[in-house]
Amino acid sequence: MNCLNVAHAGFEGLKANSIESVWAAAKMPFDVLEVDVRKDGRKLYLSHEFRGNSEECADLKDVLEWVLREAPEKKIGLDLKEPVFDETMELIREFNMGKNIIFSGSLFLKDLQKDRAGSCIFYNVENSLPEMESLSEVAKAATSYGADGLNMDYRMLNEKNIEEIKTFGILAAVWTVDDKDDMERMLKAGADSITTRYPLKLAELINAERDKSEICI
Repeated sequence: MNCLNVAHAGFEGLKANSIESVWAAAKMPFDVLEVDVRKDGRKLYLSHEFRGNSEECADLKDVLEWVLREAPEKKIGLDLKEPVFDETMELIREFNMGKNIIFSGSLFLKDLQKDRAGSCIFYNVENSLPEMESLSEVAKAATSYGADGLNMDYRMLNEKNIEEIKTFGILAAVWTVDDKDDMERMLKAGADSITTRYPLKLAELINAERDKSEICI
């Protein structure tokens, strides 16, 4: 598969986790828009670090409604900043949007075994560290529980680690890669998913790599 180009909330200078960023994402040449999810009472809302009134934050339900209506093919990455997987899945099932969703963030291994309605889970390495001592140990556990990929800070990853992760049959996803040299290094190493605040720059690099491959063939 080609490397997934995942736009971090607040990409290309837009306000992070805003409705405006969701609108813009529908027209951008990347695969996934990632937003951060928190909970206030019964409301699931978009925020990385909540400070203030959640009424000022975008409602996840409104975001999903808009995407379903205006950009039904767009994938949404839900980075859970709190353990709200069950509540979020209720909303995903309501909109029948499981195939649009990639989960990451605050997840327990047991969450991976629940009914996901077709959604993917990129399990964050830090969720199991330091209890598990190695990346290989986390990959083995995540695979046994049904993870689709392993998600981690790009500084943890190199070509050797990526090869090791892929021996378990899951994807290697990295965040948050904003520097061009780091993007090129992750692409060369074989990362399957790259989260960045500069998805247009990453799109150019992915296209260039694809063109090189076609020439070689």
